[in-house]
Amino acid sequence: NTQRQGEITFSNNKINIVYDVDKTHVQYDGNTLLTERGGKVKHLDLRKKPVVKMFFVLFEAIYFNKQAVLENYFTKHKEKNTVLLTPKGNVSRYITEVSYHKSRTKLNFLQIDLANKDRIRIEETK
Repeated sequence: NTQRQGEITFSNNKINIVYDVDKTHVQYDGNTLLTERGGKVKHLDLRKKPVVKMFFVLFEAIYFNKQAVLENYFTKHKEKNTVLLTPKGNVSRYITEVSYHKSRTKLNFLQIDLANKDRIRIEETK
């Protein structure tokens, strides 16, 4: 059970994540994931890592209310204030369920349950 705190920003069609503890910087630009830690830079071709690509597509679609993207990959239903997404087709090979709660200006939480039993949870604390 690993928890990390950091900051996520969006700029120039990129998602940037900087983790507090080790100052790891992650940048997603649609096809490539760039990771920089301790002066070492790694490039990951996301065409070879569909689960990682799907995480960023999903995160971006939820954050920016891209409903057409969500509907393309998921069936959506709501329970109280939480939106539940069930994957369609090939996406179900990587993701079992997604849940999130979003107010008008804040993503309270996003949880992605992966098929390999891992779980990613993002909570906005500010």
